[in-house]
Amino acid sequence: MEPWTNEIKELYRTPGTYKEYRGYSNGELVFDGSNIVADSLTITQSISDSEQIRYGTVEASMLEVRLADSGAFPISIVPPSPIQLATDTAEPVYTAPPENKRYMLRTEELKGAEIELRQVIGEEEVPIGLFTVDECTREADTWFIKIVAYNRLYRFRQDVSAWYNGLVFPLTVKQYRESLCAYIGVPFEDANLPNDSTLLEKTVEPATLPGVDALSAACEITACWAQVSPSGTLRWVTLGAEPCETFDYEVYEQVYRPESTREDFISKAINAVVIRETEDDIGGHYPETLQDNPYIIQDNFLVYGKSTEDLSAMAQAILGVIGGKPYKPHNTLVDGRPYLQCGDMITVRTQKETFNTYILKRTLKGEASLVDSYEAQGTEKQAQEYGISRQIIQLQSKTNKLIRTVDETVSEVASKVGNDEIISRINQTAEEIKILAQRIALEGLVTVNNRFKILADGSMEAVNGKFAGTLDGATGSFTSLVCDGGEIDFRVNGITKVGVGVDPIGDAGFVAFGPYEKLEYRGEMLRLISQYGLVSLYGNTVEINSPRFVALDTSAGSANARVEFADSGYRLRIASSSRSIKQNIRQISEPSLADMIDDTPAVTYESRIKGERGHAFYGFVAEDMEKRFPWLVEYVVRNGVYEIQGVQYDRVPAILWADAQNTHAELKRQDAEIEGLKGEIAELKTVLATLLEGRTDDGATLSE
Repeated sequence: MEPWTNEIKELYRTPGTYKEYRGYSNGELVFDGSNIVADSLTITQSISDSEQIRYGTVEASMLEVRLADSGAFPISIVPPSPIQLATDTAEPVYTAPPENKRYMLRTEELKGAEIELRQVIGEEEVPIGLFTVDECTREADTWFIKIVAYNRLYRFRQDVSAWYNGLVFPLTVKQYRESLCAYIGVPFEDANLPNDSTLLEKTVEPATLPGVDALSAACEITACWAQVSPSGTLRWVTLGAEPCETFDYEVYEQVYRPESTREDFISKAINAVVIRETEDDIGGHYPETLQDNPYIIQDNFLVYGKSTEDLSAMAQAILGVIGGKPYKPHNTLVDGRPYLQCGDMITVRTQKETFNTYILKRTLKGEASLVDSYEAQGTEKQAQEYGISRQIIQLQSKTNKLIRTVDETVSEVASKVGNDEIISRINQTAEEIKILAQRIALEGLVTVNNRFKILADGSMEAVNGKFAGTLDGATGSFTSLVCDGGEIDFRVNGITKVGVGVDPIGDAGFVAFGPYEKLEYRGEMLRLISQYGLVSLYGNTVEINSPRFVALDTSAGSANARVEFADSGYRLRIASSSRSIKQNIRQISEPSLADMIDDTPAVTYESRIKGERGHAFYGFVAEDMEKRFPWLVEYVVRNGVYEIQGVQYDRVPAILWADAQNTHAELKRQDAEIEGLKGEIAELKTVLATLLEGRTDDGATLSE
């Protein structure tokens, strides 16, 4: 059930609450209460619409609605006013709408569009579902358009044989289900269902496989149905364990009595599960004891060839979900409850009885006034019956067939015994049967001591195995694989592309890529071997042996590295900061360092290099840097001539550090000078004060 709030549920339960449907496509309003023909909108949902409950069926929900379309003429039906009918026609009479209520529906635009159906209830607008328009037809030369649309389960009607034939087996049931949904393009709810971890093998080679059948097979063995939420997500539905709504039918009896029905019996709870390939197949079952109301899964291609033990385990998991759920078959009409969904349990209370039942199918009709029809078909017991005695009879039937076949073969062989006429020979003793023939055909499941099997699909199961010759196969998987020496090759068209193995000389493991490249591990050394050279890693050392590289040692603890270019090749240099490897250490003292920095602009730029285009970078232009800081420029030697290549950014911080130190020194000098000037100013103030005290009253100095 979708997360409807209790407030919204109460609005639906309250008679007379205003309701209006609205349909949107790509966010644009397509229809609302003003152009929906009265009582024409119907939504049909179902999980099991057969006489007996069937799990796994895939049935798309359907939306049917009749719309009034003005074409070139605007229309208006303003809810909740009733539709006015003319005396000589059953069609509504329309009046011109306001300018903001004009509809111009075009059938060619609507077909194939996904309609988001929502409903206004009170002051809320709640989602009802997503429906893709499958039919959109105009009714002759009228203003009316009929729309038939389905939810996203309808997409599974397409052929998925290419998807199935392209799967890599084995895979789990959950992987199968989710891969199918991804292939169809429908979002799905992540869930862990019964038998989800069961491994599936490829059992058929279909030329055509409807997606509905592919999904139904998976849902059946996981005891669920596929349904689509109002938001368009695929959900995995089972029958509810507790009632989620109670209907006191005394309220509805007089209004809906003619259409409402209920059976006089209860559909008995399922108490066993049988999984089999055909009707005369023993298959697997749970429990082992005889039960009177089994649910039978038959002819599900996903479980072809599985052992009785595997099928019985699957049956046990399924029974844990579907068992113990009796219900009363019914067809109950009530006021509309869109928040109830197929699979929900409801309680119906009448004057005679109160019973629990399920919604297996629902039909929701109307617009402002909603009417819901809930239905669950069923019989008192499941039609198929089985038991241990029936299994023995089936086994005896198969045994009798085998005996008759052997007798006929012996008779045929005996009639052909001659010097030159013996086509085949069967020798039998108490301990041995020996069959000699040019061809021996064994049909069905073949077992040997319960340790070796040839399944119906041609695959084999064995406890252990040993092959002395060549083993050919298209695909396969191993939990673990141990090889005593030798090599495993991965080839394309007979050419080895990747090889994994052990070199007996030196006891080295390797991975080879083609005839020339190899990754080798020998002792504590990892080596990459190529036709162009050798790279070795051991301890804290990386060694490169190539005509274009030199060896290097990282033991000094590098701070950074640079690649130097020369005619002879490339040199990777590790720049260490340890005092132990440096000499002639001098502080950078360039008096005009600040002016040099001011003359070298820092820039932002876009790269012309493919893969870096369209991004802003920050840095320097090497040619600008060369004018004032040529020692910070990276050069490459081509044909004996130095060419500017780049900027040695690893050295730039040292220049900036030196400039910062010069700036700090200048600031300290200025601070000292300022302090000296402060002292002189203080002395001048003292002298000035003394002079001012020596003036006469008329302002003349003492000397005057």
